Amino acid sequence: MPTGDIPLRHGYTLASIHELTLIAVHCELFYRARDYHERVDIAWSAIAEHLYASEQPPSRSDLIHAGMSAIASLFVSEARSHGINTSQRGRTAAPGTNFQKYWHLSTRPTDGPEERIIERIALTQIWAALTPRLRDAFTALAVHDDYGRAAAAVGKTRDQYNSQLSYARRVFLALWHEHETPSRPWGHDRRSRTHITPRDTARIMRQRRRTADRRTACAGQSLSFAEDEQGTAVSNGLPETETANAPTA
Repeated sequence: MPTGDIPLRHGYTLASIHELTLIAVHCELFYRARDYHERVDIAWSAIAEHLYASEQPPSRSDLIHAGMSAIASLFVSEARSHGINTSQRGRTAAPGTNFQKYWHLSTRPTDGPEERIIERIALTQIWAALTPRLRDAFTALAVHDDYGRAAAAVGKTRDQYNSQLSYARRVFLALWHEHETPSRPWGHDRRSRTHITPRDTARIMRQRRRTADRRTACAGQSLSFAEDEQGTAVSNGLPETETANAPTA
């Protein structure tokens, strides 16, 4: 034992623990870009803890492995909390599942209460403006969570109730978008089968975008060749008679 060295446990000394710590730090290559002194502290603490927790004398390789594992575990945990995909180490690492949670949700400014207050006030005002018949249609569906039972609760057939509820939704949107062009009711309520999921909502939005794109494409095609009011065919903005007489380049 070197002069001034301190014996610890299972024949290891303070100097040997320091030696094993440096080996663990240099052998853990994935995180060598991190702060050196921080890695030394992590490895030293893990090696000392493993030494005193072992009933039997641990081998040098066991203690080195304990130090390396502690370094990796800490930085993997830190990477996950920052949204880094730890399954792809190195320069090609892709964002993980928590990337948006950390960088966009946790770090963005806290939303003010204005939007929630405005929505609650608007809902109260719109509810008061609805007729009792329309309020009953909404209430029945909210209470029974099923179209068939809701229709029975208001004394209507399923088709009658669906028609009434559709009208109630259009009235609600018109009041919600007062002084603006109201949006159309969208989506498919699968309440009778299962509750709608975020995946259902995303699929519905994709369908709506594809439908809108098709309508835009059809409108563009119909404008490329149309007829004027007298029935004369129009191409490129000119009637055929004018197109035929137009000078050529």
